[in-house]
Amino acid sequence: MGERIPGVGKRVTLFTTPMDKGINCPAFHTLHWGRGCHFRCSYCFLQRTFRRLPDGKVFHEYKGTEVIRHVEQWLIQPQLVPEPTSPALLNAGELADSLMGTSDLLPRVASLFVHRGTNPHGRVLLLLTKAASDRAFRILQYAQGFGSSLMPYSLDRIIVSATLNAPQFINDLEVGTPQVENRLAMLKAIKERWPDVRIRVRIDPILGVYDEGYQWLCDRVRALYPEVVTLGSFRLYPQDRSWFKDAKVWASLGQPDGDGRRRPGNRLRWYVDMADRLVGLRVGLCKEPMALVAEWGARTGRTTHHCNCWAGE
Repeated sequence: MGERIPGVGKRVTLFTTPMDKGINCPAFHTLHWGRGCHFRCSYCFLQRTFRRLPDGKVFHEYKGTEVIRHVEQWLIQPQLVPEPTSPALLNAGELADSLMGTSDLLPRVASLFVHRGTNPHGRVLLLLTKAASDRAFRILQYAQGFGSSLMPYSLDRIIVSATLNAPQFINDLEVGTPQVENRLAMLKAIKERWPDVRIRVRIDPILGVYDEGYQWLCDRVRALYPEVVTLGSFRLYPQDRSWFKDAKVWASLGQPDGDGRRRPGNRLRWYVDMADRLVGLRVGLCKEPMALVAEWGARTGRTTHHCNCWAGE
């Protein structure tokens, strides 16, 4: 699950998408603070990632002292990929929803980012979630208390990003997750209470049959005004068919793209339509072929490097 980093323990790794595969994705770092998820989304890649484990996708949190030590090691490293022009980003939602735990581990991790004594290079923590939980407030409250000490960054080194979708998509394919209205309300409350926290949104995976719901969603995302909106679609390998539960959706994905993953062939049109609905916002695409990203940028006039795992502001 990523490349080991010299001088840093195994709980922080580097995720890169090889450029020779032609996929547009910024390198980022993954925090292995826990694994698994309570939610039962029918398309979740974690079902394949953890398929060989005895308990599958059941959530587990790793030993806190080890995680904290390895994050501290990562934060003080003098140079990290991809850091020549922007601070590195640590994604706490790649292997487990960032609001999934109940201990003080993630609050303690967040507190390391909010002042220069522990985060001398100004690196960024990404909390990524499908939840709508007051745990987000507890994490930020804890970090705020720590950040009030020597040389604070305030909370601008923390990003809270929610994955959203059309309401009917959530009802059909995201079993056990909160409704999109609740996720939006959580982001709005964070933004109002902590203006320094950076709010982002992912609308992923987009499925065009829910088009009416996407218009409703885009109107509300525009009202929220996050700093970045990332769009994505299904990125499933042929071997994912063994666990993917929705036969109709799978059949709609068609043949694999050049990178070997099945995706709907009409997703470029969806991305253009969504960009038109999100006028005034910074929008990017997630893990798409560079040729598609270039075509999307040409049609929409969008800059293409902004996405959820991009560390810049």
